[in-house]
Amino acid sequence: MFWGTHIALPVLAASSIELLRLRKKKARLLTNTQIRLIGLAGILPDVLWPHFSLHSRHNSWTHTLWFLIAVYLVVLIASRRFAPSNWKVFSALFVLGSFLHILADGFAGGVSFLYPLGEVYGGKYIPWNTWLYSDIVFVAATVLIVIFLRKKSSEITTDPKT
Repeated sequence: MFWGTHIALPVLAASSIELLRLRKKKARLLTNTQIRLIGLAGILPDVLWPHFSLHSRHNSWTHTLWFLIAVYLVVLIASRRFAPSNWKVFSALFVLGSFLHILADGFAGGVSFLYPLGEVYGGKYIPWNTWLYSDIVFVAATVLIVIFLRKKSSEITTDPKT
């Protein structure tokens, strides 16, 4: 899949969690910057190991469980220092962003999740000629959710009753 979907899926997930919290009158867990970073986590596997063929993705260390574990450990340590108030949530959602990338690639051609130990999981369930449409739908949905989240956040912070 293209980068639009890979960025949009984690932002959509994190923003949806925040909206659910606001709906229950709970404080937000993440800053807007942290949500952007979670979006960048969605393209991290392709940035660290660019691939231009399905074969090179199947041989990529960045599309594996081992990569997710390494990212989690690095982000966990870094976020304790740079986001001390919500480091556990941020770390988990950051790794979720990279996981959603790998999951999407699993549906769009498969991934070797346990490389070099395992086989390729997934398949070509989402044909490449629909990837652009996927990007358009997920990016549009994400933009709408983020706009709604910002509107809802500003309503709560400016509400004199709270």
